[in-house]
Amino acid sequence: MKRIQQLQQLSKEHHHALVTASRCKASSNRDSDEQCANFWIKTLQFAKKDLAPHFKIEEEVLVPVLTRIGAKELKSQLLTEHQKLNEILSDQKTPPRVLLKHFGELLSGHVRFEERELFEVLQHQLRPTELEQLREAIDQRAHS
Repeated sequence: MKRIQQLQQLSKEHHHALVTASRCKASSNRDSDEQCANFWIKTLQFAKKDLAPHFKIEEEVLVPVLTRIGAKELKSQLLTEHQKLNEILSDQKTPPRVLLKHFGELLSGHVRFEERELFEVLQHQLRPTELEQLREAIDQRAHS
């Protein structure tokens, strides 16, 4: 289904996240321990620069919509997966190879959940004021 304009930017960001997830899984399967460690550092940089602001917009703008429409399961899954991804990112004990594999698998599943389920519901439920909030949040991030 075609994305409404206000969700298109988040969908574009999902593409970059899927590429990163794929690279994480590939690195965990084929690279040396040193290469995995180096790629994990790049993944942490991606998460700080791109993923954290993306999560913030979803949590500040989309979660209230999910609450309003009574989509408890979607809201719970969104927040739980954000938390799990952040836990992986903050893990300093697990070897990078394992972190890459787990992060890549969870991130790809999370993006697919948002695209196939969450966004499908939201694009039919967002009010004009919520659409404007979403647009403003994305614009503000683009200019910061």
